[in-house]
Amino acid sequence: MTNHPKKSSTGSQTESAALPSSSNTASLSASISCLTAATEELFSNISSSQGRDGVAELMERHIQHYSKHRVPMVDFEPGCDWHNVSRSLHLYEDLRGRVSVLDFFTYCCINCLHVLPQLRTLEELYPPLTSPLAVIGVHSAKFSNEKASEKLAAAICRYGISHPVINDSQSAMWQKLGIVCWPTLVVLGPACEPVFAFVGETHGEELRLGVEYLLNHHQHAGVLSSTPPLPLAPSQQVRDESTVLRYPGGVTAFGGDDLLITDTAHHRLVLTTVTGRVKEVIGSGERGFRDGDMSSAQFSSPQGSVVSAEGVIYVADTENHAIRKVCLESRTVSTVAGTGAQGTDLVGGSMATEQAISSPWAVCLTQLPDDDAAVLLIAVAGTHQVWALYLTNGTDFAGCPRLAGSLVCVAGSGKEENRNTGYPLKASFAQPSGICTTKFRLPLPTKPISISVGKENLPPVPHGSHGSCVPSAPPPPPLPPVARSLVNELSFAPRPVPFVASASVPLPPSPPPPSASNNAMHASQPVPPPPPPSRPVNTSMSVPPPPPVAPSPVHSPPPSSHSSQSSPTIHGVSPPPPPPPPAVAVGRSQPPPIRVPPPTLHRTPNRMLGEVSVAVIADAESSSIRLLRLDTGAVINVVGGSSDPTDLFAYGDTDGVGTKARLQHPLAVAAAPNVVYIADTYNHKIKKVTACPISENKNQTPRFEVTSLSLQSGELSEPSGLCAIGSRLYVADTNHHSVKVIDLSSDPPAVSELVLDMPAAAEDETDGKSDAGSDLGVVLLATPGLELLKVAVRLVLPPGVTLTPDAPSSWTARAVGAEVRLSPEEGRVTEPGFLSFSISPPTAATKVSVSGRLYVCLSSGLCTATALKSSFTIAHTADAGAAVFPVQAADEVEIPLDVVV
Repeated sequence: MTNHPKKSSTGSQTESAALPSSSNTASLSASISCLTAATEELFSNISSSQGRDGVAELMERHIQHYSKHRVPMVDFEPGCDWHNVSRSLHLYEDLRGRVSVLDFFTYCCINCLHVLPQLRTLEELYPPLTSPLAVIGVHSAKFSNEKASEKLAAAICRYGISHPVINDSQSAMWQKLGIVCWPTLVVLGPACEPVFAFVGETHGEELRLGVEYLLNHHQHAGVLSSTPPLPLAPSQQVRDESTVLRYPGGVTAFGGDDLLITDTAHHRLVLTTVTGRVKEVIGSGERGFRDGDMSSAQFSSPQGSVVSAEGVIYVADTENHAIRKVCLESRTVSTVAGTGAQGTDLVGGSMATEQAISSPWAVCLTQLPDDDAAVLLIAVAGTHQVWALYLTNGTDFAGCPRLAGSLVCVAGSGKEENRNTGYPLKASFAQPSGICTTKFRLPLPTKPISISVGKENLPPVPHGSHGSCVPSAPPPPPLPPVARSLVNELSFAPRPVPFVASASVPLPPSPPPPSASNNAMHASQPVPPPPPPSRPVNTSMSVPPPPPVAPSPVHSPPPSSHSSQSSPTIHGVSPPPPPPPPAVAVGRSQPPPIRVPPPTLHRTPNRMLGEVSVAVIADAESSSIRLLRLDTGAVINVVGGSSDPTDLFAYGDTDGVGTKARLQHPLAVAAAPNVVYIADTYNHKIKKVTACPISENKNQTPRFEVTSLSLQSGELSEPSGLCAIGSRLYVADTNHHSVKVIDLSSDPPAVSELVLDMPAAAEDETDGKSDAGSDLGVVLLATPGLELLKVAVRLVLPPGVTLTPDAPSSWTARAVGAEVRLSPEEGRVTEPGFLSFSISPPTAATKVSVSGRLYVCLSSGLCTATALKSSFTIAHTADAGAAVFPVQAADEVEIPLDVVV
């Protein structure tokens, strides 16, 4: 979603406020940080300027200033691996004479993924080989797993990144320039001088405007050049991907004998038996947003899914920012939540199809225990929250009524943190990416105490929201400090219980509510900056130290916080003030004030334990597993993460209890009896969580332990989804383009690959454009009794389109009732583009299909992939109108095939 520049908050700033004065030019030009502040102020003034002339004047003054007073720039770090180019690039040799956009990103970050469509828009407006614009990705990894070039190459292919990317694994350029947040975009002029700097994901329109004016300014000066072209080429490290599945993101149990696989990069769903026999393929295989028949419906990178007891499928259609519903009975796909555009609302409350959300990643079905309301819980990674789609009428954790079909946030403030609390809307998550429901033995709610979720704990409801609710009861007394230290041990009442206070007893002021508006930057947490130049960087540390206090951009998170949201204080919502002393009664006739005793907060030795329904959440960016109590709304840590809610760098690979355990970017959870399994994605492992023994007679806080399954190293690569059926786990082995089966009944667990028996027509479906798999109308007129038929399919590419050298283009051929042998190239596509194979025996009425995936470069300079799908028939006689190719013994017949790009 493209956002427009913000207006000035004060309204009193002048046009010249965006430019430095002569007295502070040196300090302003000293860092990217200061350029970021100047860029923000520039576009703030532009948004309030009158007419295009005013915009042009502001842009010209800014560009002229930073072309003259240059911010220091550094070259790309030597010795780093490059992707999508045939050689390493050098800043001043390859980018001089061009306008360049440097995207500092890390592929784990949802905010960085939201920037990619903005960069694609730029590349479509200004093709890299025919225009003087260059887009360069500077990958500066957060997690240790992301530093590996083969993992980055897979992410580049998975997310469709076609521009050059440098793997700056030590973040050298990041540190030298003083970058502090993901994502950061730095726009360079033709002399490689920084002119604009944007922090965050919501600057798409500003970026486009800045590039447009920068190109126009230097085009008139005659200093731009698009030659020589950049040496673009798809990453040579990407393995052959002509596989049935492509980067599957999830797998879900469908009944007891079937599986539903989200074939993410093929933009479709695959319904199969547990033995691999494919029953249904849902979706056309082309990226898009279309409802309708199952075969023609379109998805865009679907991730998690869940199946109801009635066999209805709900899908987190991530890049469409929507929830889709698949009805197998009617064979239709419909949208039940989201608008197809990325949302920024942190509250919700509208009817689901009118409510925009941001990158839903996982879903699960449950019933709220107090009123049996059926809801679909959604892990909304884009705004770091948990939302609920009410399938029946019900109430939320605050007791507010919710209509069937409404969509509302039920947990998470929208700040990117790891904050656990008894108030669900004050808790905070960091890119929740997996969710499931189960029951844990936890302390049951004790007698009702007056800790209601009052108005002060509810975010403000935006104009036009549906189903808003504010309890009529006055707020309760604030909790003493000890309450906040025991927040994870408290049992809260399932519904607010109002109390009565005398008018003579003034109520204490309420704490401010969580902010209901997104920070304009939507940036992820900063990478800690390097030590001073005189000291070497300590590369042995697996977890970076917290950043020191330093001047920061206007939109930069505070030095002590990794939050991507603005807040009243550095650490979020400030604690409530202590209650005032009771008022003294005046006059005999006035009754004494009603004193409301504070709740009992000491540990009671006879707390009752019982089975409590919870939602277990894989919180990816905090590398932790959290749970949301479905009776009270309390958010509690299970394992992993840090006790500091602002520390999102507490990751690693350590089994243990609670926060002593370490995970690395877990993306999925799956419940089984007495255990929850975790896809510890960046550790390439499957782990399990179990509850530690707890005594009924001793007051102990429930604790959980995580242990790793004993699997061989390299068995999995970034597993992103899993489910349990009986004694077996089914794992979406994402980077291996497969589903693995783990037999838990053996010791150690045995791992095998689920081999899918996919119908040929469905297997050929891939994303991108194709010739729709139509019959060529070609008949090979074979002589009866012929034992071997040699065929050479000649690829006919459109004018200006060439096969990309060294790219993993691949193909295959099949024939019904006959054996097909490929040429010695074994399915590789090389110049001049002949696909040679033999068929034995070539019986009459045999249909031959040819399919594959081609990597091509367009005349515009854009390199992309396209599907290859076609078929022809072998016969002894031909109908009129068919293109007939007579075949003689030992001859090789050549068939032309037009490739549609």
